[in-house]
Amino acid sequence: MSPIQRMRRGGPFSALLTPMYQSDSRILPWLRDHLLAPLATWPLVRGSLSHLVAGDLLPPLAGTRLP
Repeated sequence: MSPIQRMRRGGPFSALLTPMYQSDSRILPWLRDHLLAPLATWPLVRGSLSHLVAGDLLPPLAGTRLP
């Protein structure tokens, strides 16, 4: 696997969240809107999600060398 492929591969959070926004599934958006959205109003979850999507919780390119 090339360095760029490894970099684009992402991590477990990316693998979990990306399909909720980019798939053709009818179920995943429903789960996102009816489960994840209400949970995101809880203070601890809201802060964690904000840091996660901003790349502050886990460095998105940690351990990788740019090609």
